[in-house]
Amino acid sequence: MTIEEQRYLEECRRRLKADQVEAVEIALNYGIALGNIQAVVKRNLSGAQMRQIIFAMNENVEGEALE
Repeated sequence: MTIEEQRYLEECRRRLKADQVEAVEIALNYGIALGNIQAVVKRNLSGAQMRQIIFAMNENVEGEALE
């Protein structure tokens, strides 16, 4: 994990609910680009919804299916 990713995770821990932070941690562990993670977080979804999107990103789902 890069320093930038670590800082972002710490920021998420201060602002988000535990289940949302868990989704961010999963995304970082999968190696999903930080910009993509931030886009998911900005959508203000529940932790479960965020995890589903992260899983889809990990499986290379794109376009309308991801939206």
